[in-house]
Amino acid sequence: MNKHALIIRSILILNLVSFLGLLFVNYQSIKGQINGVAITELTDKYSNLFTPAPITFFAWGIIYSALFVFVLWQLKSVFSKNIKPDVYRVSSKTSMLFVMSCLFNSGWIVAWHYDKLLYSTIMMLGLLWTLIKINQRISFDLTATPRYHSFLKIPFGMYLGWVSIVMISNVAAYLTKIEWNGFGLDPRFWQMSMVLFASLIACWSVIKLNNVAYGLIVLWALVGILMVRLADAIPSLSMNLLVTLCALLVLFTTLNRTKYWAV
Repeated sequence: MNKHALIIRSILILNLVSFLGLLFVNYQSIKGQINGVAITELTDKYSNLFTPAPITFFAWGIIYSALFVFVLWQLKSVFSKNIKPDVYRVSSKTSMLFVMSCLFNSGWIVAWHYDKLLYSTIMMLGLLWTLIKINQRISFDLTATPRYHSFLKIPFGMYLGWVSIVMISNVAAYLTKIEWNGFGLDPRFWQMSMVLFASLIACWSVIKLNNVAYGLIVLWALVGILMVRLADAIPSLSMNLLVTLCALLVLFTTLNRTKYWAV
């Protein structure tokens, strides 16, 4: 076994260990074992105009399931005589970035549970950076096989799209905690600005990264935001109209990009 192949196999094992560690931290979070606080308590405590409906957070389960499949797909090569060419290629591209993403994600969860929103935002920035780098490195193939999409582009596209939304929500939560007055402007102005910003970034990313999964998960988040806003005691017509138009824009951009995906 050559030195480079040994390094790749070591990375594949680290991918599994770090991902299992992330799942353990998530399990402890759901059970309220981190600082004795359930994650939903803090979400409700710092709820803001950008927070989507609770049902949308099931996206985490879908993303983690897809990432688990990705890890298992890679892990098969650890016990094989030769590393499969596609696994070798992917592992060489992503290097230690996946491991780093698991560490940043775990750090974000712990910081969030201890009500350290500034630190959780820093951890989220680290997670966002690693996912951007991963998606940049896997966006090179415009005619990839369905297997490539299933094991790589779909999970990491969804992951980056969802973390982009959570990042904005995390910043909004931090600003809520420090009682930022928004320069005296109506909070709805900032929510509308954040929705527009997130939507434009989503459209740009779908095209730039050639990854429709990014757009679909952002669309899901926008639907969740619209669900909450429609349930307001006095719904804002302008706000709901903007969210709807942004959702349609993301949908149109995503559907238009599907023609570049192999079927």
